[in-house]
Amino acid sequence: FLHNVDLQANLLDSTYISFSDIAYFAEELEGLNEKVNLNGYIKGSIDNLSSDDLSFSTLKHTSFKGHIIIKGLPDTDKTIMTVDAKNLTTNYYDLIKIPSYPFNKNEKIAIPENLAKLGTIDFKGKAEGFINDVLLEGTINTALGKVTAYATMNTLPDKDIAYGGNFKTENFNIGRFLDVSSIGEISLDAKV
Repeated sequence: FLHNVDLQANLLDSTYISFSDIAYFAEELEGLNEKVNLNGYIKGSIDNLSSDDLSFSTLKHTSFKGHIIIKGLPDTDKTIMTVDAKNLTTNYYDLIKIPSYPFNKNEKIAIPENLAKLGTIDFKGKAEGFINDVLLEGTINTALGKVTAYATMNTLPDKDIAYGGNFKTENFNIGRFLDVSSIGEISLDAKV
């Protein structure tokens, strides 16, 4: 099923998909129970999917509009994604609900608690890589300010997240983000 079935789907706004339904055909997805509202065109096999003008929403505060290519499912450790986001919106409380693979172990990906201070996170740009090693290029608007990034985000063996790259901020309240009252808003252009 993963390699041999070629999907071509034109999804309308009222289209919902539950990963638990797909798990019937691909047991590697067992335990992934979220429902997703989809709109757009998806084509390819499960292990090589692409979309044009895709939009989706899931959980309470997560939505996306753009183009996605996913190669390597269902093994998320080997899956590479290319995302061109016209708009991706989420928040900490949705991010902490994202399961880690294997999904049937009911574990979640590690998200630093201070990300809750960002409020609604709006991203416009591109992301490419693996679930634990991602290159990001774009603009992130948050409740604490704006960040433009050309950066990498890696999940370390202890499940902490490491960031590196070029960051430019505009009136970003780094003090509130880091819980340091002696620091306020900053605007900078830095390489980390």
